[in-house]
Amino acid sequence: MAPGRAYTVQLSEDSVSWSPAIDITDSDGGTDNLTFDSTAARYVRVDLHTRATEFGFSLWELKVYAAERANDGGEVTALPEEPFALQVYPNPTTDYLRIEA
Repeated sequence: MAPGRAYTVQLSEDSVSWSPAIDITDSDGGTDNLTFDSTAARYVRVDLHTRATEFGFSLWELKVYAAERANDGGEVTALPEEPFALQVYPNPTTDYLRIEA
């Protein structure tokens, strides 16, 4: 395990201009449940600043939930959560795997 001690969660609507949503400076390497002000964004990234060990950084899981929106009279539809599947070839892979949309 190689947790990050300090990092910033950043948000963007276009994947070019990024704004910090929250700065963490004292993570203990466990699960960090973070809450920050609701912001319109399409992309989320984690900028890792300081590692807690000499081994680099590990990010095991990232979940982002939207805040409930005030009903302005328009129709709001919640999408069902669907699992994400990825076929990796060759399997097992022996190098880095980079995923881009």
